[in-house]
Parts: sequence; C-alpha cells; structure tokens
Amino acid sequence: MRRFNQFLEHVLRMDAMQPWFQGEHLKSRAITNDILVHIGYWGIIAGELVAGFFCTFGSLVMLKNIRKDKFEFGQSLYLIGGTVALFVWFLGFATIGAEWFQMWASKWNGQMKAYAFISFIVMTMVYVVMPSPKFSSNQ
Repeated sequence: MRRFNQFLEHVLRMDAMQPWFQGEHLKSRAITNDILVHIGYWGIIAGELVAGFFCTFGSLVMLKNIRKDKFEFGQSLYLIGGTVALFVWFLGFATIGAEWFQMWASKWNGQMKAYAFISFIVMTMVYVVMPSPKFSSNQ
C-alpha cells in the first residue's frame, strides 16, 4: 500500500520526470497539497472497492442462478462494477494520470499496467454480456 501511495504522490506532484522531459511549463498542473494527494489516493481505493464489490456480488448471483432468470440481474451488477473499474483505470490512470499529469514522462509511469487492467475489464464485460442459452423449465 505504501508503494502505491508513493506512486500516486510522484505522479501528482510531477517530481520524478525523466531527464529528457521538456515540458517544464506543464509542471504547473502538479498537485503538491498533501490533503489533495490523500483524497486522490482514498478516492482511487474507494472506486476499486465499489467495483470489486459489484463484480464479486454480480458473479456470485450469476453462479447461484446459472439457469434461472436472476442470472441477468447478476450480469447487471457485474457490469456496474466493470463500469466503475473503467472509470478508475481509464479515466483516472490512462486519461488524467497519463495525459494531464504527464505520467508517460515520469519515472513512475504506470500506463502499461493501466491498459492491461482496462483490457481485462473490457474482455470480462464483453464475456458477461454475451447472451446465455435459454433452458426450458423441464431441464
């Protein structure tokens, strides 16, 4: 947990840029206020917890109701969790972190991990929304 907090601090403060980075004028975007850094940190954790809760609960509902009508309710819950996770990883890391805070030029660049998470999230969401076979009630 401490390592992630260090990662977020360096990205938001923009204090660990690569030596070749020529965007000194962009460093005015940095967030140096400790309170705002901690709000961002706990906001990310809260988003991940909400996403994890919905995805886990949705998965359990689907598992329990594999051949029943409530299966689709589980799919809906999973998709809510996946959407929250996309907001955290795509909007938070790939868009705001990478572009606004120039994470791509930081020694603490986490873009590739963010895109790996985004890819996994999207693949699971696509799989979950695939139509399931309908079974008759006498099976």
